[in-house]
Amino acid sequence: MSMAGEIRRAARHVYADGQAHENAEVRDELARRGFPVPSDSAALRSVLHQMKEQGEIELLRPGVYRLAAAMEGDETAPVTPFSLEELAAEKRRLERTIQEIKVFDWLRCSDAELQRAREKAALLRQMADLLRRADL
Repeated sequence: MSMAGEIRRAARHVYADGQAHENAEVRDELARRGFPVPSDSAALRSVLHQMKEQGEIELLRPGVYRLAAAMEGDETAPVTPFSLEELAAEKRRLERTIQEIKVFDWLRCSDAELQRAREKAALLRQMADLLRRADL
């Protein structure tokens, strides 16, 4: 996921309780998830501004936001940046990749095939680590 997507996801997590929160709390959540951002992050400001413009959050005072009143209790409002269909498709893709790695012939392959398999395995390990740290 892109950094903007991670910021949006962390912000939605922080603001989900409907209470007012400072930008620092979103930064803390990002750091907890393994995506530290500096206090003067343009990416953080940009994503929060976009969320405000889209009506997801509202600005209470500089640096303090909360979930927009229209969004509170709205079951149709997205709580994650993914739809269930997208998540199901990604799950199937991950399962296929895992199966490919399990049956891959590590001893009888070209250097290019070996490199691709190693890259896939490394990405899967990174994703597993991120999911563990995300406390899902």
